[in-house]
Amino acid sequence: MLSALYQALKRQEQALEIKINNNRHTLLSVVRRPEKIRISLHRIFLSAPQDIIEAIAAYVHGRKKRISPEVRAYIDAQREKLDYSHIIEPGKLSPQGRVCNLRVICNALNETYFEGKLDLHITWFGMASPKHRRRITLGLYYDTLRLIKIHRLLDTEMVPRYVLEFIVFHEMVHAICPSYTNEKGVSRSHDATFHAYEKRFRDYEKATVWIRNHQKSFFSYVWT
Repeated sequence: MLSALYQALKRQEQALEIKINNNRHTLLSVVRRPEKIRISLHRIFLSAPQDIIEAIAAYVHGRKKRISPEVRAYIDAQREKLDYSHIIEPGKLSPQGRVCNLRVICNALNETYFEGKLDLHITWFGMASPKHRRRITLGLYYDTLRLIKIHRLLDTEMVPRYVLEFIVFHEMVHAICPSYTNEKGVSRSHDATFHAYEKRFRDYEKATVWIRNHQKSFFSYVWT
């Protein structure tokens, strides 16, 4: 692939530097300088088909202002195969909170809704009493790490157990409904399929009503 990409790019008279990376997040980056173009590509591109190579070349040389939907779709498809979960040290995670144990919650949800098939890490993050509550990220899912993070703000008796379970469940759904790029080149994380699966949670209505009623007085929520 390197040879094919290099040849595609050398159609322009400009020095080129290509680096193959094994990043977890940024799989393709381009830095353009008058004297040289520096490209960092994830190893997933080593087996990319010719049309993807041509699309990358068009983006690198500015013929396309944005990475094409085809390249983004290729990245989405390949990202699902990446697994860096082995680099996580379980001993450094903090699933046991002051009130709730996330590992216990995740295991129970896994058995109830996913037939015990999900193999995910989970931990608390953030401070229990953040200084600024205008916008709090309640939960995060890192696909290549198979890692869920839940904000410590939820580790309190003030938050019903079913609300915490719902937010953990939401992040778990990301493991089976990964983000993707649609035909317009827009990244989608919560599509109709995702929301349909999310509604399988037994206390979906009760949890969403509680969050909606408390988002102004308690926090302005967001989860991804």
